[in-house]
Amino acid sequence: MYVYAYYNKDSKAIYVGSSQQPLIRFYQHKQDDEWMNQVNSVSVWGPYDGETALTVEKSLISFYKPEYNTNSMDYKLLPKPDFINNHGLHFHSIKEFEQYFKAQPDTLERCTFYLRRIDREALRVLGFYCNEDLSLLVRELLSMGIETKAKQLNLTDIYEEASQNLSKRYA
Repeated sequence: MYVYAYYNKDSKAIYVGSSQQPLIRFYQHKQDDEWMNQVNSVSVWGPYDGETALTVEKSLISFYKPEYNTNSMDYKLLPKPDFINNHGLHFHSIKEFEQYFKAQPDTLERCTFYLRRIDREALRVLGFYCNEDLSLLVRELLSMGIETKAKQLNLTDIYEEASQNLSKRYA
């Protein structure tokens, strides 16, 4: 498990979390959370075992008190973690963060595992209409979102088609 912190342009931590795959989690946040447009840089610590990652995450939340960790405000105040400045990686740009984690060999293979079933089916349908290999589309789609790519191709009913496919498959 990795622990990550997202910072705004003023270098203030706005969210702290943990994930096995920080890049995939970044793309999920980007697709689901409006506050992601404020993210300017990222720090990543780890990898850790699950228990250690949770302790590190709680320590960072307690220390930074990030605005968007709304469910974690009850963490008691802990002393400043000594690893904040000494360990981990700080990426001064999102591009730098993406390049580092995209270089990890299993990222593309594991990307679609974390998508919702409807998103995986929409991705398959999109690959059919684009006549492209899905592995070539994954990075672009996860960074921009499946719906955005579908709109670029005037495929506005892609989720409807994906839903119909899933209904037939699982009926």
